[in-house]
Amino acid sequence: MTPQEFIAKWKAANLSERSAAQQHFLDLCDLLGQPKPAAADPEGAWYTFERGVHKIGGGEGWADVWYKGHFAWEYKRKRRNLLEAYQQLLLYRENLDNPPLLVVSDLDRFEIHTNFTGKPAVVFAFSLNDLAEPKHLDVLRKLFTDPYALEPGETTEAITKDVAERFSGLAEGMRIRRVPAEKAAHFLMKLMFCMFAEDIDLDWRVLLAGHRMVAVRNAVVYHKFGGSVPGAQIVVSEARPFRTALWKRELGEKNLITTLLKNYRAWNLAWILPSYFGVYLLELLFFLAAWRPDVLRAYGRALISNVQGIRRTFMVRRRIQAMRKVPDRSIIRQTRMGSVKILQAWKTGFRVEIHT
Repeated sequence: MTPQEFIAKWKAANLSERSAAQQHFLDLCDLLGQPKPAAADPEGAWYTFERGVHKIGGGEGWADVWYKGHFAWEYKRKRRNLLEAYQQLLLYRENLDNPPLLVVSDLDRFEIHTNFTGKPAVVFAFSLNDLAEPKHLDVLRKLFTDPYALEPGETTEAITKDVAERFSGLAEGMRIRRVPAEKAAHFLMKLMFCMFAEDIDLDWRVLLAGHRMVAVRNAVVYHKFGGSVPGAQIVVSEARPFRTALWKRELGEKNLITTLLKNYRAWNLAWILPSYFGVYLLELLFFLAAWRPDVLRAYGRALISNVQGIRRTFMVRRRIQAMRKVPDRSIIRQTRMGSVKILQAWKTGFRVEIHT
C-alpha cells in the first residue's frame, strides 16, 4: 500500500472506533512494511489487539494495540478528543510493562507520546495528510523498529540541575549587589512560583506591576485540564488546523471578557470592547454558516455568565486598577489582544475544529 492509497482510503472512511481500529492498524502495517500482530505473535503474548488490563486505581480496560517494549495504542473515532485516549493509556501503562511510547489516533490524526523513565515527555503530532511526507512515515516506522530512537536527549534530572544552577547564580549575583536577604528571598520565591504556574491572570498581574514577559518557546507547561498534555513539548507539522474542545472555547471566551474588563482603563475599554465584540460577532457568523448551534450556545453561555458576574468583576477591577504601575499603552504593545484570534485563524488557514 502506498501513502497516497492509505490517505485516500482513510480520508473517506467514517466508521466507528470499533469498526475502524484494527483495519486501520493492519493497513498501517502494510504501509510501513511491518509485521501484523497475528502473524508475529499467534499466541498474543507480546503483540496483540485488545490487550486486557487492570487500570491504575481499579477497574478493567482494553488497550486497542499493544507491542511489548515498543508501544501501546489507543484509537478514537474521527474528531474525538485525543487527550481522553491518552489519559486512558496513562491508566493502562503500568499493566502493559510501561511501554516507551504511547500512541493515540482518531484516523485523521496521530500523536506519539514518549514515556521514557527520567526523560521529559515529547509529543510527535501529525495528520493523515502528513503521511505523504517521508519524515512522518519514518517516525511511525520507528515505533516498530527502534522506539528508543524517539527518546528525548535531555533528562528531567539535567533540566532540574540546570534550573537550580541558574537560580544559584542569580542568588549569588543579588548577594554581591548587597540586595537585602529578605527582599532577595521574596523575589526568588516569586520566580519559583512563576516557573510552576502559567495563568492569564498571573500574566496580567506581572504586566501591570511594570515587568516584561517573554515567551520561552521550549518551555514545558503542565495543564491539568487544558489544551496541552502533561509535561509535554509538542512537535507539530506546519499546516495544522486549530483544534479545541467546546468547553475550552466557552471557558476561553468567558475568561477573555473578564480579563478585558478587569485590566484596561475605562477610556481604552471604550474602543477595545467594541473591537473585541466585532471579532466575537464574526466568529458567531462563521459558526452559524458552518451550522454549529452547540458552539453558538457555548458563546451565549459565556456572555450570560459574564453579565451575571459583572458586579464581582468590577469589584476585582477596582483593586487591580489601584495597584497598577504602568499605562495601558505598554501592555497593548506586548499583548496585541485584538489581533490574536485573527492571527490564529490566518495561520491555520481559517480551519477550526471544535469537538464536544
